[in-house]
Amino acid sequence: MFEEILSLIFSSSFEDPKHESGEVLGSMTTPPPPEVLKVVNHFISKNLGDPSLFRSLQIITEKLENITKEILHLPQDMKGIVTSGGTESNILALFLFRETLGTKKVLFPDTAHYSISKAAKILSIESEKISTYHSGKISPTDFKKKFPSTNAAIVLTMGTTELGGVDDPRDVIDNLEGVPLHIDAAFGGFTFPFINPEKYLSIISYLLKRDIEFTISVDFHKFLGAPIPSGMIFVPKELVDPLYFNGW
Repeated sequence: MFEEILSLIFSSSFEDPKHESGEVLGSMTTPPPPEVLKVVNHFISKNLGDPSLFRSLQIITEKLENITKEILHLPQDMKGIVTSGGTESNILALFLFRETLGTKKVLFPDTAHYSISKAAKILSIESEKISTYHSGKISPTDFKKKFPSTNAAIVLTMGTTELGGVDDPRDVIDNLEGVPLHIDAAFGGFTFPFINPEKYLSIISYLLKRDIEFTISVDFHKFLGAPIPSGMIFVPKELVDPLYFNGW
């Protein structure tokens, strides 16, 4: 019986497109190398949700958090949290804004990933798209027209799915005080800082100098050799409490 089930499991994938033959396009995934599979197999029965029992996972996660924070040039007072990828990170970001800052509406460019509207719907947060020009640049006029006076947040993208475009916060944040911002860098978080380091650093410096509450999420599995799924979101430490749940 077990052998029949095992055969069914493997045979069901025979018709799937294969990375190795170049049939897979647009999934933003790659086959992990054998060394990575060994690591995954070694830790497959350990639970990251129970770090007091599996101390090794906490040590590894803290190391990964620090390395990623260094790559992204983020301050030490931001906390990294492991997620399954971009969609979960986007949900957590809006949940955090709702719980800590009272966010009731989120605005995002029409080039944003569909998971932003999905996250807003799940969390019962009003959402509205901002028009963009053919170049992908946000329309300041449409943004100002749709932005409410209070209880709003903005989501911008670093690496849009179709064109890899980067929304510049400086195009929309000027003269808007106390507006929380989530940067969905699932795709561009590990490319843009290397392709255009000056612009990336100027964006991060701008946000830090303006003391803007922002979160930023990245996906490891969109790049060569990383296991699927794997992501991380960075949030200000003073806002992180709602993302921890005490079961007692």
